[in-house]
Amino acid sequence: MRLTHVTNYFSPRRLGGTEFYLRDLLREQSKEHKASVAFRRRESSDRDLRSFEENGYFVHCLNFSKSPSKAFGEAGRALFERVLDRDKPDIVHFHSFMELPYSLLDAANERGIPSVFTVHDFSILCPSVSLVKPQGVLCSGHVKGFECFQCHTGHQGLLGLEKAKRLSHLSAYLSYQREGLEALQKFDVILCPSEFAARKLAEFRVPTEKLVPAPFGRTLNPRLRFKSVGGVLRFGFIGELVEEKGIELLLKAFQSLKGVDAELDVYGNGEQAYEEHLVSLAGKRSPINFLGSFDRTYIDRVFERIDVLVIPTLKQETASLLLLEAIACNVPVIASNAGCLPELVKKHNAGLVFEFNDVESLAEKMLEFAEEPHLTEQLSRGMAPPLTLEAHARALEEVYKSLAKR
Repeated sequence: MRLTHVTNYFSPRRLGGTEFYLRDLLREQSKEHKASVAFRRRESSDRDLRSFEENGYFVHCLNFSKSPSKAFGEAGRALFERVLDRDKPDIVHFHSFMELPYSLLDAANERGIPSVFTVHDFSILCPSVSLVKPQGVLCSGHVKGFECFQCHTGHQGLLGLEKAKRLSHLSAYLSYQREGLEALQKFDVILCPSEFAARKLAEFRVPTEKLVPAPFGRTLNPRLRFKSVGGVLRFGFIGELVEEKGIELLLKAFQSLKGVDAELDVYGNGEQAYEEHLVSLAGKRSPINFLGSFDRTYIDRVFERIDVLVIPTLKQETASLLLLEAIACNVPVIASNAGCLPELVKKHNAGLVFEFNDVESLAEKMLEFAEEPHLTEQLSRGMAPPLTLEAHARALEEVYKSLAKR
């Protein structure tokens, strides 16, 4: 089959969660199919298309600048039409529309090409992506345009005059969710990595027959060791160092532990000022180790060092590749009780959950691991493994084939 994937950003050299997932999926699919990925280069203002082959699949860079809605849609569609002319895909698989126009979906539909959408996050419903209000309160998503404006500008830290200037874009907030919901109606199939994602979209009257379960897959080498009873308990954090990942929440919870022989390893980078703030918050003589970033291809080696992974996210996630990677390496987790995380923890018998955005609750769960020396090994040995990447790719292929036969 000929498969064209579309996402908002893609670089084999700079990988976030969605990009890492898509890179591995492309490599797997290109073994038997002709696969490509198209994305918009955010830094470019030239209207041109650049294509090249890498790792057995084609990469299409759509170079066009952000502009008023109509011009933005026309520019994006014109370039994407050229991708469709070149690839002649049997299926177009969309992954994100952040900073991408929905006219790309219209281009595929008008050619009669079946379209698939994976719900990697809630950006299609929420301009802040997180479905969490600035005060750290969960949002249902059923809000009015001005509420979205207040929330989004609050997340950006805009006040006074700067916030008032943004009022000129109020119409965009009023139409943001409506346009996203209209797009969801146009896809042939919507792939949901979790039951939570499917339930949330169903709340917005997305036809349930379009919603297809599609849990992510990850293939890693199993963990070779378990924590020795009586040794140092090593907690781990892996992710970008930004406020929405909950790293400050974790630092405060860890520092509240008293008389516990434990360390916290922090993997990831962020803006220099925020990194400095976190280091200051941790203190100079704290058993908190800031270890920077690493090649995620070798994440199983990082998990060999960690006893318990903590996912303190301040977002409502639709999926968590990181959690599945921990499970694949038999590393127990402590996860926030929001989004898909409690569902996945329970499904895989992977660890404990704490109350969303609650320092004391997180500290209690961390202390539980410290006071129950056999808990880490007990959870490690009893986990239900996730799908492999190969099994996930085969499941997608069945979806593609069913659409191609229509």
